[in-house]
Amino acid sequence: MSNSDLHGVPMNEIPLSVITAREPVQDNPWISERWRVLGVVAGANGGAGPIERLLLRSGPEGEQYLWTGFVLRLRPVEVESYYYNLIGDNPSVYIY
Repeated sequence: MSNSDLHGVPMNEIPLSVITAREPVQDNPWISERWRVLGVVAGANGGAGPIERLLLRSGPEGEQYLWTGFVLRLRPVEVESYYYNLIGDNPSVYIY
């Protein structure tokens, strides 16, 4: 049996997009802004293409961006770690 779904994409690779926020920081002498990840969307505009940024929203509270082109690569030897991450109190994905 093949290791790919109906569209020819390997099942151990999931296209991802990441939503981030840039927020201004007031009254701090060391930083003027803060970045944080708001969410990860599987299958939406992702893929092994170039990383691209799309402005979703802009206002006085900051901006929100959709970053596309990421791929989550899963390794069969890490299945137990994935399981414990998913059942934990704070499931996480690391983006780099």
